[in-house]
Amino acid sequence: MTTSQVGKEEQLNLESLTWGNLTWVNIEGPREQEIEYLAQNYHFHSLDLDDCLSRIQRPKIDEYKDYLFLVFHFPVFNQEARNYTQSAICVYWRKLPDYSA
Repeated sequence: MTTSQVGKEEQLNLESLTWGNLTWVNIEGPREQEIEYLAQNYHFHSLDLDDCLSRIQRPKIDEYKDYLFLVFHFPVFNQEARNYTQSAICVYWRKLPDYSA
């Protein structure tokens, strides 16, 4: 890895963990830089990448040939306001090849 790559990755708000063939990439509060990283490294559909930046995204599942894109909503309790708000989580789940055929 070159110095310029290290500097660029340090600016990204992401953490990744790889174990065998599984890689988990965690991004909290994604910005355009993190979405560009996903586009370049994982080749997800551009509309799904845009959905990660949207503040008004409905829960959904989009199915593609090689991955699923899921949007979940979870309640988050705000102690100061003593109420619940919604928090969205976007998940890209890469499908394993079907070797049964």
